[in-house]
Amino acid sequence: MPSERFYRLPEEKRNKIRDACLNEYIRSGFDRASVGRLIKEAQISRGSFYTYFESRQDVMSYLHDEYAGEFYDCGRQCVEESNGDIWAMLEQFLERAIRLCERKQNSEFLRNQLDSGERNTLLLQLCGMDPDICGNSRRRTLQQQIYERCVGVSMRAMSWERFTAFFDLAMTCIGMEIARFFDGIPLDEVREHFRAREEVLRCGVNLLRRPAAAGRRDWR
Repeated sequence: MPSERFYRLPEEKRNKIRDACLNEYIRSGFDRASVGRLIKEAQISRGSFYTYFESRQDVMSYLHDEYAGEFYDCGRQCVEESNGDIWAMLEQFLERAIRLCERKQNSEFLRNQLDSGERNTLLLQLCGMDPDICGNSRRRTLQQQIYERCVGVSMRAMSWERFTAFFDLAMTCIGMEIARFFDGIPLDEVREHFRAREEVLRCGVNLLRRPAAAGRRDWR
């Protein structure tokens, strides 16, 4: 990930570097991306680049993290508007996440990544399953927000550990549906497929026992 020195740069300069990185990876893909072209567009020296990033892979991790952060910020907005309805929130989250993906620069970058060897890495980071990304702080914020707003309201009361398992599955479902959308699956089919997965999650939540005594199984 970028160095502290990068994050101390003025926002305008950080954004210019980020956009130059995005443009180069969109044009060339990871394997053919050129630091020379990138720094020329960003108007920084090669020496400065290597004080901000360790490698091209470091740049890629940063771009993935930037998108993951936007993704989870979008989720937080959905929680605010859901009035405690977790199922409505998840469906709205998928819709907004896809719209976020469809923005021109996001769309070109994500399509490039999903068509490359970076597909699994991107999905892990998007779903928040990679423990090394900074975007996980926003993921944890979203998880806590949903837990406080929805558990005991639109879904059965459960422990934080149980909810974490549910949340991981829900985010994975959303990430996989975004990938299917970029694979060319029509949006209506993506929605229908997600609702089927959501129904499985709903059934699983309904089958949960009340918190069990120590040493007993928590699931039927």
